[in-house]
Formats: sequence, C-alpha cells, structure tokens
Amino acid sequence: MKASRPLGSAPPVETVKTTHIQGISVNAAPPAKLDVSMEEVLRRQGLLDEPVQPAIFHGEKSSEAGFHGENVGDVANDRVPVTSQVKEGEYLPAKEGVESIPVTFIDPSPFQPRRIFDQAKLLLLADSIQDNGGLNNPIVVRRVGDRFELVAGERRWRSIGEILRWNSIEAYVRDLSDEDAAVLAVTDNDAHESLTDFERGLSYKRLLDEKRVKNQMILSRRVGRSMATISRCLAYFKLPSEVLKMLEEEPALIGTKYVAELAAFVDAGHKDLVVEAAQLVFDTKLSQEGAVNWIKQSIKKGAHAPQKPQIVTLRSRGQAVADVKIQGQKVVFACPKGTDPADLLAQIQKLFEEPAD
Repeated sequence: MKASRPLGSAPPVETVKTTHIQGISVNAAPPAKLDVSMEEVLRRQGLLDEPVQPAIFHGEKSSEAGFHGENVGDVANDRVPVTSQVKEGEYLPAKEGVESIPVTFIDPSPFQPRRIFDQAKLLLLADSIQDNGGLNNPIVVRRVGDRFELVAGERRWRSIGEILRWNSIEAYVRDLSDEDAAVLAVTDNDAHESLTDFERGLSYKRLLDEKRVKNQMILSRRVGRSMATISRCLAYFKLPSEVLKMLEEEPALIGTKYVAELAAFVDAGHKDLVVEAAQLVFDTKLSQEGAVNWIKQSIKKGAHAPQKPQIVTLRSRGQAVADVKIQGQKVVFACPKGTDPADLLAQIQKLFEEPAD
C-alpha cells in the first residue's frame, strides 16, 4: 500500500534512485568499485585464509631442507635440479634390525615346502637383485647353535649365493619356535612364488602330522587359506604311492581340480587305472582332464574290472571277531553279531601303545 502524507507538506527527498522491473519499483544497484579487488574485499571482512606454503618433495628448492636432507629448489620458476638418485615422492625407510650375514653361515630350512627351484626364475631374480644393488626384502633366519637356519627367502638366498656369488646377505634374525618357523616357511614361499597344490598339501600334512598345528581349522588361520583349499590339498594323500612318487618329481603333474575324482576311482577299486593314467600324464601323453576321461571310458568299456577288495577274517580264540578289507586308503572293519566294536577297537589300540618303562 502506498504511504500517505499530510496535506500541504513537502514530498520527501529521494536519496536512492529507483527503477522498475516488470512494474515493480526496486532500488538501483550501487556503482561498482572496480579499484578494489575481491581478494582485498575478503581480506577486509576477515574471510581470506593466510597463504599456505607448498609442500616440499624430492627435487624442489626451499630455504629449508627437504626429505632425506637434500636441498630443494625454486618452485616459482619450476626448475627441478637432480640432487640425488632418490625418485620423486619416494619414501626410503631404514632397514631396522637387518644384519649382514655370511652366506655360508646359513643352512636351508628343514620345513621348506618347495620341491623344485626353477633355475630360469632364479636367474631372473638374481638379475633383479643385482640391478637394485641388493635386496629390497631381506631374508629371515633364526639362530641354531653357532649357525643360522633359513626361515624365509630361500630363492633370494640361492640367487645371491649360487648365482651372484656374493659373500654376505641381508637378513632379519628372529627368535622363532619350530611351529612358527614351519608356518612362516609355507606362507613366505606361497607369497613370493606360488607353490603347487601338491607342495601345499605336503606342507599342510607335515604341519598336522608333526603336531605343529592342532587341527585343520587352526592351520587354516595360520596359513591364510580356506578350509576347503586345505581339504583339497590333503586329498593328494588318498592317491596310490606310485602316483605320489611321480608328484615328488613333478609337483605340478596333477592339480586339485582332478585329485578328488582320481581318489574316488581308487576308492572304487580302480587303483591300477589311476596309476596308469597318471603315468600317461607324466609322459606328456595325456592332459589331466584327458586322464580322467580316459579312466571313465576304460571303466565304461569294461576294459578294467574293479579290483575286489581282499577280505581278511580276524579271529580270537577261534571265534571270528571282524571281517577286514582295504578300501582305497581306508581299512574297514565289519563286526559280526556277538562282537562289540568298542571292545575290538580297545584291543587294537593296545597293540599300538608303547610299552611302559
């Protein structure tokens, strides 16, 4: 609503120019003050942060020393002098706790899971070590008497001692139990160059057999592998001894993908076919998948009748107490009526108990 004024009074003096936009009266914009910068306006209002000095990285100059104590250059003119061999942005931690040990003072690990060391890969590793001027990752050893026992890094140790012929090697000396040394030998080897499934199986079986770990669940946590992977690797030891000998010579002969099927054939009484198929793979006449298919076809054609398990009757005082048969890697006891299986098991356990001193 328009404001009213008393009759006879003078109209008010307009001090602000007005304009109209779409019929609406608005104040005119004040004249621009182009002689004051926006930076100055913000500074007067206290809204402008103080300038931050740029971070100093390798190769820049400043009045202060940069990383590793090198002098750094004039940032404004983008001149970056080369002051050292350190790469830009690289962090160089000190190798704390590293000792230089004579190569000949170190013995191989008794827990080494690797069966074969690829000479070509060792040569490549030696070249890399030489190019770097030493090890980026020192080996791990433990003291045994007046010598050292290798725990982790046998490939690096072999490359330096056997190929480069260096006299000493950088190493971390750790106080480790047999259990910890055995587990670390497995995990370190698998981390730097993957073990074969059979080599993993051998190491897992040894850790369990020697009671380094109590069960597969604890083993799974210690080596960082799933229970399923550990079970597949342990399935190798359901295969015939003839096949295991081939795997000792060629650890990559059969992968876990086909081990379960081969073990099932053995349990079904086709041990000879499994050994023959493995030999064909060993002689490079069949692939792993081809060997499994060959066994299936041989069984289907009836070319190989399953071996009938031999049954042995156990007797006690002239009475039959159990029929025993071998089924793959299992020994199966079948007790007739009148025989308590718990009593039979107790008698068998006594046979294996060590005599008391």
